[in-house]
Amino acid sequence: MASFLWQKMEMLDKMYNLVNDDARFGGFYNQITTCYRGMLRDKLILHGFLMRENRYQDIADYYEKSLAVMGNNQYSAALRKGLRYNVGTDFYPFELPDARGDIIKLSDFRGKRLLIDFWFTQCIACKRMAKLLKPLKEEYKKDTTLVFMTINIDNQKDMWLRSLEKGDFGTKDAVNLYAGGMGHQHPLLKAYNMIGLPQLMLISANKGPMVILMIKPTGS
Repeated sequence: MASFLWQKMEMLDKMYNLVNDDARFGGFYNQITTCYRGMLRDKLILHGFLMRENRYQDIADYYEKSLAVMGNNQYSAALRKGLRYNVGTDFYPFELPDARGDIIKLSDFRGKRLLIDFWFTQCIACKRMAKLLKPLKEEYKKDTTLVFMTINIDNQKDMWLRSLEKGDFGTKDAVNLYAGGMGHQHPLLKAYNMIGLPQLMLISANKGPMVILMIKPTGS
């Protein structure tokens, strides 16, 4: 047991270093599968997914790969059950109000792609994300198939509306929605285990949406 825990902590330290270096999930996956075998490997793979599933733009590429490598045990079962957003899964069918109080549904965007930015007012990183997204919006402003959307999780609606008015967290021409003051307890956020924000998601709202995870609007 002591040896297991030591190896686990050693690998977690490597994982955190990878995160700080803004590495792709592939780097973590390759280290795990090269250095470890059996239950330890499987537990660390699962831990990597659960801790950093919303931080790597390439993580969806390693979902099936990981399941193929992992043994038939509680860790692979937990991965199948716990990681709910991967390529080919249906996105949560949200119904959220916009700034005018109109209810906006996922089904309103059939045939479109949605780039969804989750944020809250006191989040400095969310403000940086919004700034990074502005030139991307300009680049794709003529693309009628791509919709820029924001979902705010502030506890107070007035705070959200004031932030929208200031323009620090997006633009008025985006589809700006509110999670109703439920914060991280909203079923949409709970469905994807969202803890840290900002979070970007790119989805296709066709039948059987494809969900692609992103970490920031740069790179490929």
